[in-house]
Parts: sequence; structure tokens; C-alpha cells
Amino acid sequence: MQIRCASCHAAVWVQTTAGTKNRTIVHCRTCSQEYDLSSALERIDVADLHQDALELAKSSEIDLQAACSVLLRIMSLEEAKDGCEPSLCPSDDIVDTNVSVEFDLAFAEAIKAGHLTPVQAMQRGNRQAFAEGLAVRHRLPLKQALAVADNRMPLLAAIRAKKPTGRINVEPERRWRSAVPFVIAGAAILVIGIFFALTRSPEEAGKAEIRSDSARIGPTTVEVTVNLDGEPTEVSGQDPESVLAAYCESATSGELVPVGLEASNGDWTGLYREDGTLYALRIRRSFDLWVVGDAVEPIEAERGVENYETEGPTAYRPSATRERIVVERNVRGTVLRVSASDPATVLLAYCQLQAQGPGCEPLELRAGIPAEAGLRFGIFRDISERLRGIAIRRHTHGRWIAGGGVGRIEVAPAGESLPGTFVIPVSR
Repeated sequence: MQIRCASCHAAVWVQTTAGTKNRTIVHCRTCSQEYDLSSALERIDVADLHQDALELAKSSEIDLQAACSVLLRIMSLEEAKDGCEPSLCPSDDIVDTNVSVEFDLAFAEAIKAGHLTPVQAMQRGNRQAFAEGLAVRHRLPLKQALAVADNRMPLLAAIRAKKPTGRINVEPERRWRSAVPFVIAGAAILVIGIFFALTRSPEEAGKAEIRSDSARIGPTTVEVTVNLDGEPTEVSGQDPESVLAAYCESATSGELVPVGLEASNGDWTGLYREDGTLYALRIRRSFDLWVVGDAVEPIEAERGVENYETEGPTAYRPSATRERIVVERNVRGTVLRVSASDPATVLLAYCQLQAQGPGCEPLELRAGIPAEAGLRFGIFRDISERLRGIAIRRHTHGRWIAGGGVGRIEVAPAGESLPGTFVIPVSR
């Protein structure tokens, strides 16, 4: 049975049981109003209440829920009429008479019982299809779905009343066969790759790039790239001496004899002789390698200076450990950092890179005051015959570095060394 709330006129479901004397207290779900219907239901029979409410609804043009509320003294008849809009009321002979509202005749019993109006029945369409849709959507038994369709039971009550089902297995089905095509495709690609590698001739593989044992010099490895005519287009290695030697070995124009290297603005100029003529190659710095050529056009050299002497002051003398000097500059060419494997090499490289040229003469290395194991001061004489010094520190990876890599390397005046100070002479 349903009644209407006197406060908000919302429908409130009342569960009644014949022959019980328990208290009946209901709450409105919309406004939370509480109603105690125990005394009213004790003096009124539920069957008589339903019949009286049906007659009151017909005569007063109110719905069945409002009529029940009037009989239970929850609201007056005037309040019921004000809160409910006039609607088509249930009728005993509505199935037999022609009315303007067409609905499924299966709703006739629900309309006669006052659970539905003809308009509500028309809106629900076919009773069987409407009930089956509720059963599928909310997993209800068909009997309860028909009760909800006839408005004899609220949908929420039907959902709560259904029996719990067993545990649903949510684990997805394992499909082993779905990975089989990918395994077959991967195996086919692997077989094709092995067949291509076995059928490729060594001559074809060497046209694009060669890495021969003849290019392996000392502890370093040099990579030589040649074009289709066998002419070297690029040579790269870890030190400029190995790059020059590898180029001379890979050249096809004639017998090339490496002569030496000369410092040139942070890079190196590699010198070699061909048929008695001196030629020069520019070996530039590229990340951690020394490179000559652009890997596109054949490497071309320029005529060198004929009076070049390998024992000159700017000649590069590589040590047995293949020392590598790293020089960092900004876009203006200013030296920001110089690093090498020992502080003496750092001082020599710094003096060679200065704008004063030959006027910058390296003199000695001094320990810091107080003495530190990872700090040395490189002392040199500039063009004005004054003593200057730069700080050379040992990095965590073992190399010695002058400068921070941000601004110009700081130079400070240096006096004469104190007696007993740790001093190492340095000269070109």
C-alpha cells in the first residue's frame, strides 16, 4: 500500500501484514517526515481501507495514494486536492467502454485495483515487453518484474527482495591461441634476417663502411668511412694522432707518410707527406671523438707549410698513454675550460690557447696553501713579463681541469714561490 506525504506529497510505501499488532512507522524518502500508522491500522481493516480509498478516489478525482492518506487522517481532502493534479481515476468499466486513452489491456487489473492510471498504463506500452525489460536490466524474476510493471511493488523493493546469486567469475578467459600468430611472424622475420646476412657478400658490406684491423692503432680504435669508390669520407677516433695515421693508411691516391700534429684554435692540424709534398688536414672535435671529413664528400687536404719542423714549439708530442686534451669555448671563442690527464698538460694547453701566443710561457706548478692533494696552481709568464697563475683542480673522475665552463678562466697575479713549497718545473 502507498500513501502520500502531507508535507511534500511524495508517495510513501507502507508494508502491511494481516493479523499483526506491531507498530507501523514509515518515513518519507523525500523530506524525511515520520508517520506512525499503528493506531490507524488497528481500527481499520486493510481490505476495507483499499476499497474505501478506491471509491474516494473516484468521487473526489484524486489518486489512490492521496485517498489512503485522507482515510488514515494524514491529510485532509482539501490538502489532497491541492497537492494532486486532476487525473484520470480508475474505473470498474474502463475496459468495456471506449475512452480516449489507449493502453495495453493487460494493465486492466492494475488499473481496476488503483495501482495505475490509464495514462500511466499508456506510457508503459506493452506490459509483457516492459516487464521483460525490467527483468533483464535489473536481473529480476519475471513475477517481480510484472509486479513492478503493474506498480504493485516499487522497483527498489523488488531489487532488495531478490535472492542473492552465486559468485560471478570475473576472471577473463585465457586465450593462448591469440599469441600464436605473433610468434609465427617473429620467427619468420628472424629467418629472413639470418638468410639475408648469410647471402650478403663481404664486398657489398664494405662499400658503405669498413672497420679493419689496420685502423686499430695502439689502445684506441679508429673508424673509417669510405664511399663506393673506396675513397675515405670520414675518419674518427679517440685521439688526433690515430685519426691521422688511419687516414694515411686508408688513402688510395698514393703512399702517405704522417709527419705530425700542430695545435690550431682548440683543434689540430694533421700534417702528412705525399710524394715529398706536405699536406695539412683539419681534425676537429666532435663530442668525445676527433673527426676529419663530413662522411659525404671525399676528404680533401690543403698544401702545408714547407718549413714546418716537427720539433717546433707548437708541435704536438703525444705521450705513450695517448693523452687527450679537451678545450671548451663559447660562441666568441673564449676558452672556458681545459682538461687533461695531468696538471702540467693543462698548463701547457692553456698557454698555447692564449691570445698572447708565444709570449705566454709556462713555468711551474705549485701546491696550494695549505697544501691540498687535488689542487695545483699553474704559473706562467705573460707578454708583459709578469707572473700569473691559474687554479687547476682534480675532478672526481681523475682528470685535471682549469676553469668552471661558464666564464673566462680566472687569472691571478703570482709572486715568487716560498722556500720549501712544492714546485714542479714545466716547460714546452
